Amino acid sequence: MLALLPVIALVVSYYWPTLFGGMTQAHGDSIFHGLALLKVHQDFLFQWRLPLWLGDIYGGHPLLAEGQVAFFNPLILLTSAMVEPIYGQNLFHVLALCWTATGMALVCMQRGRSPLAAGVGALIVTLSSLWLAMQNNITVAGSLAWVPWAFWAMERWIQSMNLSRSALFAFFLAMIIYGGYPQIFHAFVVCAVVAYLPELPRLYREQESMARLWALAFFALTVVILCSLLAAFHLLPLLELTTQSHRSDGIDLFYVPAENFLRGIFYSPPAWGANPDAGWFPVFGYISALFLASLALCWRLPIRERGYILALPLLTALGLGGDFPVYRWVLEYNLLPGLEYFRLTYAYLNLAIVCLALLAAFSVDKLISRT
Repeated sequence: MLALLPVIALVVSYYWPTLFGGMTQAHGDSIFHGLALLKVHQDFLFQWRLPLWLGDIYGGHPLLAEGQVAFFNPLILLTSAMVEPIYGQNLFHVLALCWTATGMALVCMQRGRSPLAAGVGALIVTLSSLWLAMQNNITVAGSLAWVPWAFWAMERWIQSMNLSRSALFAFFLAMIIYGGYPQIFHAFVVCAVVAYLPELPRLYREQESMARLWALAFFALTVVILCSLLAAFHLLPLLELTTQSHRSDGIDLFYVPAENFLRGIFYSPPAWGANPDAGWFPVFGYISALFLASLALCWRLPIRERGYILALPLLTALGLGGDFPVYRWVLEYNLLPGLEYFRLTYAYLNLAIVCLALLAAFSVDKLISRT
């Protein structure tokens, strides 16, 4: 808790003008999406207006079937129950960032890190400018807030696969879906699968390897089934409506220059703002975090950290999108089913930041042990 206090204090200070200064967040999707979303939830809580069909939107719309309404996301319901929407869209992001920090500290400690290293990991993720840039959209922020908790549940599940831990893992995966932004879930699955790959050779070397592989398959299938059941409230309408969408055959990538994610780490453009497409400034990470994560290569990495260092470059390549050949190859040869339905790629960079933080936390403990 002491390690988390500086992170929470920084989050509160960042949002201080909106929490205590009479101001409000008013950029990006906050105005035309966040306020309306909180109003819909508040109408449900206090007027029991379930948005099965709203006649005042588009001449009639099944709002509940929209995944990005994020209905029954606990963080949105809690915010809607406590305060009115204008203040709520500010408070929500404070809660989401604090929830992110807590989950990130827990997953670091689950990996055997010290409280100090866990605090560093929470700081790297919660206050990376890319994570903060996503706070202009409640559904993106709402899905991201559950990502560290899903990592924590996954690490517990890998440590000891049983029904209770499978159920916990499935619950947090479902919470990412209820957050309202399906690409975050897609990015997490990609990260989880790649990060687990270094575990497979060990399973083959151990005695009773076939029994262990069957157990892995059984409990993995259990997680999939439980997650599907828990998230069915959102998934079933989406599956039905997908065939009616103009994206049913895929969608073109919304081009974001790779330099938007890289500037401020290694360089800054000589003419600030000369490139009209480079106005967005969501830095991938801090150079200090990159440095700490790179130091992890100086020591013999545990198997789980090897998985995260394997996932990091793939997620980064996918996150940089069309400017990076890996993304084009994966898309062209359909190596990641579902990738063609997303017009933005920053979700993969957000997951890469989690991997970055876990490696940095490992380095912090190694440095402490040498002093």
